[in-house]
Amino acid sequence: MVVGGWSRQCRRPPDDSVHPVFGGRPSGYRTASGAAWRRCGQRARDARSTPTVGAMPRRLRLAVAPLVLLIATLTACAEPTRLPPPEEPAARAPLFASDEEALAAATEAYEEYLAVSNAVFAKPPRDIDRLLEVATPEFVEAERSIAERFDANNWTVAGGTELVTAELQQWFREPSGLTYLVAYMCVDVSTARILDEAGQDVTPVGRPNNVTLEVTMRGSSVGEFMLEKSELWQEVSACD
Repeated sequence: MVVGGWSRQCRRPPDDSVHPVFGGRPSGYRTASGAAWRRCGQRARDARSTPTVGAMPRRLRLAVAPLVLLIATLTACAEPTRLPPPEEPAARAPLFASDEEALAAATEAYEEYLAVSNAVFAKPPRDIDRLLEVATPEFVEAERSIAERFDANNWTVAGGTELVTAELQQWFREPSGLTYLVAYMCVDVSTARILDEAGQDVTPVGRPNNVTLEVTMRGSSVGEFMLEKSELWQEVSACD
């Protein structure tokens, strides 16, 4: 029987390889048997048989001809479609299984930042580049002018800042693979006093004991988050 111009002999044998697009191919589609395929096609054209499709389901009858044309076009005019390799499942998986895990990572990263920051700002000369261990280059550059002002005035800092509470705002993963953590941090600054060369307290009058900061951190794996942004947040207090 001839179906849509293809003879029974032109059909794919059961052990033929799989076509990358359609899942199967006629036997003559294989490059190693090009001559045989042409002979097979010639026999089909010579037969000039009227397709016997009466017993075929209507959906199948409609689908045969376009499929034949597409396979013939691919054979004559184009190379097989090269599909990109699938993304590894591990790369698509979220970094955290819950908000609690994300908050724990944000808390740990910010406490590490405070420890380094307290050490850097304690006394001159201040090696601000040490903050690169816990913060992004953009954030460190923004802090550089503050460190230079402290050095110029020969100020020292007695005590330090301490994290009181942390509240997760959101976390998300970018297509680049970086995960971002945004959280509200209640920071106790009451014990951090700024002293001049004579040891006099020059801490700004009226500075609150606790401040709420909205901080953003980024990283690609747990334990490697870096502080990217820290802003004073007055709309909501995380210290209540």
